[in-house]
Amino acid sequence: SLTDKDGDSVRDAGKTRKCDVNDQSVGTAECDKILYIATRNAANYDYDLVLMDTDGSQRTGLLPSNISGSSPQVGQNGTKILFKRLYPDGGDFDDLYIMNTDGSGMTPVTSNRPVYGLADLSPDGSKAVFEGGSAGGKIFTINTDGTGLTQLTPNDQYDSDPVFSTDGTKIVFVRRIVVSGQLVGEELFSKNV
Repeated sequence: SLTDKDGDSVRDAGKTRKCDVNDQSVGTAECDKILYIATRNAANYDYDLVLMDTDGSQRTGLLPSNISGSSPQVGQNGTKILFKRLYPDGGDFDDLYIMNTDGSGMTPVTSNRPVYGLADLSPDGSKAVFEGGSAGGKIFTINTDGTGLTQLTPNDQYDSDPVFSTDGTKIVFVRRIVVSGQLVGEELFSKNV
């Protein structure tokens, strides 16, 4: 079983969840694999998503050489990976893709839609939540088949870092608090979905 920096187990008894190993990696629901980002060519925004056993063996690159990815999120049931596809020009459009944990079945979730920061996958794997909008700061959900794009937060706020609750009924996100044009802090908010 994986442990955190204090040596405590990162598994919940009786249920599965993502296992955070360090800042750039997560494990499958069973915590028997680690998914991390490997640099192929940083100057060209070229990164692979690599799956390996917790002892460091059996490393498997999941992305073909013509696709670069970042910000992987493993679904709570450990069968799907949601990630951002990066484009070589480093432009504003990073699309969301979903695939099986063995790299098969890769399909786009968004197309030519600005995606900022991290995205998250609903517990049942049917929806993704992400920060988007022309300048970021808006929270959207979309079905993982690419349909049903819905903006959840208002245009007059700046919201980021959305995640689904473990039961999938709420989204928790960070809202910037601005007073008289000055950022004075950030607060956590939640919204029913």
